[in-house]
Amino acid sequence: MEWKPADWFGVRVGRFLTPFGIWNEDHGSPVLIGVDYPQFMNFGIVPIWQLGVEGFGSASLGDDLRVEYALTVANSRGPEDEYKDLTDMKALGARLKVVYNPEPFLVRIGGYAYYSQYRDNQDQINIQLTPLLALDPAYDPSFGSSNVTTSAYNETVLTGDAEFRVGRLRIIGEFARQTVIYQMASKVADDQKLLKGVPFNVTIYDPSHYAFGGYVMAAYEIPVHTSPIDFSVTPYVGYDYVVPSTTAPVRTNTQIRGGLNVKPSPYATIKLEVSRLLPDNASIASDATAVMGQLAYSF
Repeated sequence: MEWKPADWFGVRVGRFLTPFGIWNEDHGSPVLIGVDYPQFMNFGIVPIWQLGVEGFGSASLGDDLRVEYALTVANSRGPEDEYKDLTDMKALGARLKVVYNPEPFLVRIGGYAYYSQYRDNQDQINIQLTPLLALDPAYDPSFGSSNVTTSAYNETVLTGDAEFRVGRLRIIGEFARQTVIYQMASKVADDQKLLKGVPFNVTIYDPSHYAFGGYVMAAYEIPVHTSPIDFSVTPYVGYDYVVPSTTAPVRTNTQIRGGLNVKPSPYATIKLEVSRLLPDNASIASDATAVMGQLAYSF
């Protein structure tokens, strides 16, 4: 639900896209150049969606200068954050973006700060029995339930984004950094033990860590005029780097991508992309090449 009585103030209530970056805020073609999300978004360094309240607005500071803001209060991250908050404190966020647009130039710089308290709880049924399999009165209660916290950490996320346009040339980039400080560390799953080189019969816990990633992408739109139809062709290249966790460096990787967008109408874009994934640790994963296509339609 959204209510916007003025340009400088509006409110969204419910499930909303987190107001950060370029991909998450401007999720339509031709703003989204590539086929796939940046890797730091695929690894969940920043929450894509939140459930709560967002206040937002914009103000003009001149003919070509505009500032935009957003403030968010939502459920803290957790396994049930789409409908329930397992913490006593809400997640807080703040967004600020400055847009300077003297034709034919456009420069926009923005950032988002986010704080959350992640919690994962488990319900348990407790039954205390005597050797004769009767309820043991020595325990109070001898039959009942409890809620146990299995993992808890505080996280801080900082993001930055920038876009530069001149004529038909576009250069965009984003960066995100997450700090995770455990209050109660969770056990590392068996597949993650394999990545860390830890035997399956050994129990380890995930320590506090950082995660970060970012990308830069450049594109140039070429108009094509023919007798039956006018369309545009946009070649692009990009570089993407992500460290999902500083305690699991084997997951660090680089992605190089290039592609071509064909736009036969203002509402449709045909995309073809080739990407090369280069893991830092070749002993765990090998290089991989992917060819992807997409038909994007906006309405």
